[in-house]
Amino acid sequence: MDPDAATLRELIDSGRSPRLLDVRTPAEFETAHIPGAYNVPLDLLREHRDELRNHLAEDVVLICRSGVRAGQAGQALAGAGPPNLTVLDGGMLARQATAAPVTQGRRRWDVERQVRLVAGSIVLLSVLGSGFVPGLKWVVGFIGAGLTFAAVSNTCAMGMLLSRLPYNRGASCDLDTRRPADRFPVMTVAVGLTVGLAVLIGASLGLLGGGGSILAVPLLVYVAGLPAKEAIATSLLVVGVTSAVALLPHARAGRVRWRTGLIFGVAGMTGAYAGGRLAGYVPSAYLLTGFALMMLATAVAMIRGRRAGRLRASCRCSG
Repeated sequence: MDPDAATLRELIDSGRSPRLLDVRTPAEFETAHIPGAYNVPLDLLREHRDELRNHLAEDVVLICRSGVRAGQAGQALAGAGPPNLTVLDGGMLARQATAAPVTQGRRRWDVERQVRLVAGSIVLLSVLGSGFVPGLKWVVGFIGAGLTFAAVSNTCAMGMLLSRLPYNRGASCDLDTRRPADRFPVMTVAVGLTVGLAVLIGASLGLLGGGGSILAVPLLVYVAGLPAKEAIATSLLVVGVTSAVALLPHARAGRVRWRTGLIFGVAGMTGAYAGGRLAGYVPSAYLLTGFALMMLATAVAMIRGRRAGRLRASCRCSG
């Protein structure tokens, strides 16, 4: 029978603690974990389950955020693990709800929250872009189908992909037995994904004249693995250089109004410098929250503005 948070706390307090295996990503483990637990990420556990069998002779409790990934780990170890293998009911959420001791470190978003952000951002950008490219509506349908399949199968392909990004890997884990050559494919995927998405950012700047920072900050944080403040600062360099290159074909075509651009640019430089100084005193979580709210407000303004434009055009036609 799987122990609940209260039962596990009693076992630990009485000195009869089982072996605790936390199957979350190293980044989630770093944020908060049960004292004495070992971090063995789910993908790594699957790769080395036969090796784990030699180290799991005693009682073992598998831990994750809510119990879902721990259940998947239990299924993976079913043929190779010990018979006394259980899952912490409710996971770390239940553990933290009991106010039991937890070792805390630098806060990072858990994989489930990252999935919601990525899926929601793709849907939002697809809806906004569908006004220009009608085919993007199928991207929304694909995401919806993927989420439906994830709910039915109790798996999450997007979560497994996100768990392999540098942001979620952390410095190390307690069963990192892979050689550097074994880690190379993971880094290659992350670098390739970063470069590919950077090309899309450049395309959006050249085509639409905007969207650079909105796309660059999440890319730098969740794909390249930079801390929030460094990602925001780096995005300024990325957008500045990319915008300068994107400006060239528009300038040659005579579409740039230099006087207006310089006036806005000088005013914007003043605000940018003040904002950069202020960012040093604002926690990273607040910066990312403010960034997300700004994205949402921009999306709403664009949608309302487009509808208002259509309404005015229809009124002129009817008049």
